[in-house]
Amino acid sequence: MLFLESKNDKGEAVTWIIQGASLNNADRQAGLKERLKPGVTVAVRVFPSRIPLYVNEKQTVLITRPDDPRISPFIVGGGQVRFADGDIMSFGVAPRF
Repeated sequence: MLFLESKNDKGEAVTWIIQGASLNNADRQAGLKERLKPGVTVAVRVFPSRIPLYVNEKQTVLITRPDDPRISPFIVGGGQVRFADGDIMSFGVAPRF
């Protein structure tokens, strides 16, 4: 999972949780872990979750019921990460730039 901070339309900080490939697949992406450091500017292609999710106090993403008020629209599935220099690396299965 990636925890990314961005700004909403009001300029307020919003934390997005991007779910990507499994740890084994992510480790195979040479250099991805080293490049994803705090403060790095990236663009990420994502898709909305098909199941209702929330984050508990231990920062674990959990499945819940569709009527649960804890559901977060900021938990999404990841595809590719584009760095400021134009490099693109895969983080999940889709979508792509």
